[in-house]
Amino acid sequence: MGWEQVKLVIQYEGAHHFDATQQASDGQRDHAFRRDEWTVLHTNAVDQRQGFPLIRRRARFELGQAGLL
Repeated sequence: MGWEQVKLVIQYEGAHHFDATQQASDGQRDHAFRRDEWTVLHTNAVDQRQGFPLIRRRARFELGQAGLL
């Protein structure tokens, strides 16, 4: 999920992201986002069980800084 206006992307890391090939692909993807000055946030099942509190807080901050909230 992402917001192009603020260059914010949230990546959900499921179990298949523990595979070395997938991790290499994820690293390349994240590098491309960061090279283009995007903020990349990672989340997973633990965050999901807790209701994504840190991700929600950080997303609200970024969107608020951009005047979108």
